[in-house]
Amino acid sequence: AEIGDLLSMRKDPQHAKDEIRKLTSMKLNDIETHINELTTLRNELQLLLNLCRGTEDGCPIIEDLDTDDPSSS
Repeated sequence: AEIGDLLSMRKDPQHAKDEIRKLTSMKLNDIETHINELTTLRNELQLLLNLCRGTEDGCPIIEDLDTDDPSSS
């Protein structure tokens, strides 16, 4: 749909310039938000892996899941 929208604006690019700029800016914001979410997830997973290496008993990953699970209370 996004590509179709841009292609339809090719007919009159001078008048569509503001709309194209707006759509591109919105897409960039979406991508940056997604990158931030993925970076946070990567950091959390890396922390859990590091905790696994440093413990002899239990599993920090399972313990973290149990902590986050509201049905475990």
